Amino acid sequence: MEKILIAEPDNLLANEVIRQLKLAGYSRILYAPNGEEALAVCRKEKPELLIINMSLPDYFGLELPEILASKSEEYGKPFI
Repeated sequence: MEKILIAEPDNLLANEVIRQLKLAGYSRILYAPNGEEALAVCRKEKPELLIINMSLPDYFGLELPEILASKSEEYGKPFI
């Protein structure tokens, strides 16, 4: 897996997830603190995996995954 995006508003939790992924051998880890930034990162970087908090400050539940799925040509097709 080349790129992983973490969408998590809690910096401490995000840093711990990133640390664990690095320990597991993943090196291309991206971070977004909210849904809008996650969309921007997906548009630019096209990550293969998105680890998302389902209670982001600007998107809740499946809103963000639905946007990504409906516009896969723009955002790529990350596994969520």
